[in-house]
Amino acid sequence: MALPVNIGSDICDVIGAVQEAFLAELSLKRYRQACASAVSEATRIAAEGATDAIPATFSNPMPWMMRAFSYTRTLDWGGDEVEASVNALPSQSIVMKYAMGGAYGRRNLSFRKGEGLASSGSMAKADYHRNALRILFILARGSRPVPDAGVEGFDRVFTGESRVHALDFWMRYPDYLADELLTLFEATSDPSYLDEARRIFDQEEPDLRRVPMLRFYFGAYEPLDTVLGILKSRGLVLPRSRVTAMGRKGHEFLVSPRAVELLDRMVAELSPLGWYEDRVALVLKVAGSRGGFTLKTRQHERREYHDTKVDDLIPTTAGRVRRRLETILEKA
Repeated sequence: MALPVNIGSDICDVIGAVQEAFLAELSLKRYRQACASAVSEATRIAAEGATDAIPATFSNPMPWMMRAFSYTRTLDWGGDEVEASVNALPSQSIVMKYAMGGAYGRRNLSFRKGEGLASSGSMAKADYHRNALRILFILARGSRPVPDAGVEGFDRVFTGESRVHALDFWMRYPDYLADELLTLFEATSDPSYLDEARRIFDQEEPDLRRVPMLRFYFGAYEPLDTVLGILKSRGLVLPRSRVTAMGRKGHEFLVSPRAVELLDRMVAELSPLGWYEDRVALVLKVAGSRGGFTLKTRQHERREYHDTKVDDLIPTTAGRVRRRLETILEKA
């Protein structure tokens, strides 16, 4: 849930008033200074407002949460545009970055004003419904029949939260998936793996289909709470905890027949969603029966993935993988 920071109209009023009342009388330099001052003041108010909203947004907020938000003032107003930003500090928990609506990157809220530009204030938001659709494909297509009585209304189960993240990573990073496909081709000589890797680059998926993901302590990670809330509220998925045979606590996700029927109908009626159907089938084929820990260990073997700092975006490997593909095709 995003923090209730709603100050966009205030910014438009402040900067708009300056433009209408004084632009004819002030020099361009002084106008730019006025814009910079208004935008900088707006970011200060936004940071303080975000901090004030924390007690109403989080239950029992920790002391560090009250120190999480920072802002930058406009330092240069010599050009045609000024900008300032509000952000959750890099040293703070990822929870704060998601609370601000900025799932990717550290700049969560920015304001701009320049010649020929409308006053603007925008907050980046994760596309939770798109994420929910992708996760639903993973859970439904990767599930198996419930081995016991289960829960009424749910007849399939997907086991392991870390496996969800590992599969989701390959869904979101076609270049890493292509790299794994090339490795499988070299190990098995199965041309289907090579064809799939080539198709990924022919369709420019590393640029068009990549959805950045953060590197957390144990690898690629994104909180699933909001997504699972969307799916649970619609009776599609039911998350629950379980205790493994080794006595450890784990997670599993019960899937309802309604979820499977919904995906079948969507794929039949909306042809663009066929990409999700085909891609999750390919990812599940590549993953096989391996669990989340094994899959993440495999993904850590990619230097770009492993070397990414905690809380930074995992970078693309498209250039390297494309060169690898071209080398293999030349030899094939």
